[in-house]
Amino acid sequence: MRKDVIWKLAIVIGLVVAIVVVVQAKAGKSQARSLEPAVAAVPAPPPSEVPAVPAPAESPQAPPEAAGSSPVAPAPAPSAPAPAPKPKGEDTRPVLGPEPLPSAPKPSAAPKPAYDEPKPADRPAPKKPERLPRLLDLGMGMCIPCKMMVPILDSLKQEYAGKLIVEVIDLGHDQSPAEKYGVQSIPTQIIFDREGKEVFRHIGFWSKEDIVAKLKELGLLD
Repeated sequence: MRKDVIWKLAIVIGLVVAIVVVVQAKAGKSQARSLEPAVAAVPAPPPSEVPAVPAPAESPQAPPEAAGSSPVAPAPAPSAPAPAPKPKGEDTRPVLGPEPLPSAPKPSAAPKPAYDEPKPADRPAPKKPERLPRLLDLGMGMCIPCKMMVPILDSLKQEYAGKLIVEVIDLGHDQSPAEKYGVQSIPTQIIFDREGKEVFRHIGFWSKEDIVAKLKELGLLD
């Protein structure tokens, strides 16, 4: 019994909703139709109220020339009147007036020297320093002949300064020069010429007189 009542109520509610939807749809159509004549009834603005747009001004055109006529040449410009001749006896000197400021004088060229400077090509080439002969002594401080050579070498160094180079190497500090010069006994004295070439070798004690004589014999001392 209850189910039948519920179904009947549902059917009634559905019918009511459908009727309401149909009524609302018809009401919307009727409103739309009523608005159409109202829109059509709006009058258009009279043509007098529309502002008139001014037409573009026409550029002036030259009047057309007559058929067969030639263009008229422009009249020549009036020439300037010739100056009137000045009467005789009148002062014809120009009137003194302001003159332009004179430009500053240009600086004169630097005076040339009274003598001509030598050009680089004319200058003599610098002389190379003259190489000197060299006396090299190789020894050790512990050997007696080496100690005896010390005052002789010092005397030669002072007496022939600028003419002879005297050099002493102590092999007790560094023995690499012994291998370089092939020294097997000490003291050993070696003489080199001005070109650095070995020209004489002596082993043992060598007196000052013998050393000087040998240098002169080799042409290394005057």
